[in-house]
Amino acid sequence: MFSICLPVYNRANMLPNALGSALGQDFRDFEIVVVDDASTDDVPDVIRRYTEPRIRAYRNEVNVGLYANHNICLQYARAEWVVFLHTDDVLDRNALSIFGAYLRTNADVAVWFPAKEMHRGHVVAEPVLLSGTQGAARLCRWPAAAPTGALLRKRTIDRFDETTPAADLKAYFRILLNGGTVALIPEQTVHIGEGAHQYTHRWLRTGQFTRDVAAVFGELRGHTALEECLKSDFPSWSTSEQARFLMFLSHAGNRELISQLERRVENRDALSADRRYAHVKLYKILGTHGLSLMFRLAKMWRAVEHFVGTQTK
Repeated sequence: MFSICLPVYNRANMLPNALGSALGQDFRDFEIVVVDDASTDDVPDVIRRYTEPRIRAYRNEVNVGLYANHNICLQYARAEWVVFLHTDDVLDRNALSIFGAYLRTNADVAVWFPAKEMHRGHVVAEPVLLSGTQGAARLCRWPAAAPTGALLRKRTIDRFDETTPAADLKAYFRILLNGGTVALIPEQTVHIGEGAHQYTHRWLRTGQFTRDVAAVFGELRGHTALEECLKSDFPSWSTSEQARFLMFLSHAGNRELISQLERRVENRDALSADRRYAHVKLYKILGTHGLSLMFRLAKMWRAVEHFVGTQTK
């Protein structure tokens, strides 16, 4: 019924925990697909230790990259329903049971993902179904952070865009804008780790998440129906949600939509006080390239501070 897919690159020390959480599922109708993206560490040796017949392991001859490796996982997966598991993350023991219960009540949903992990603290009390243009507007309000731990219908996803860092988010928008349904669920099916790749808390802290999501939002520019939904829905968002989305738009360079949405904000003082709105102010002064330069300089400064602090210790 399920294919648990583990795309792995140089995670020999983390792979056993991820595999253990996959093998330990209380729902037993699943396979595990491991695709090693030409790791240079002991990943092949770790995989050879496992004799469980439900594990099928493959190795790429050359390193193909993050989402290309996700697509190879999709090619090898035999089940219609796929759960990606990044190797620094662990699945809850009942993750597949939770998904199975939802599929029995609504099999038309293309993607199910846990709101708490995917939205970094946003909690829903019951499943929220997003569909169509209205659903895409709500996803702008709560942009998802990762495919790990989410349940995806293989034939609906088909393949990820291998050129986009936030390809999962781009895929969700494609599904919604083509009439599909994406669901947020209250249960936490996965615990995200701290590995050195993009889907981590570190990815959020450095600001790379902002730029990656902004790139996806930039591709939605000119979608008239979506922009009309956003303008209608925007006043109901919290100040924090408004500031975050305007921050994304500033990095996407969408000055026109920023102006249109700002005119619909009731509490401009609260919006201006939100630290994320500072990105919008800088964008209006410096433009997209200037804002990007400021980001790079800030990142360099943090690296210098970290180096100096390390040397001092």
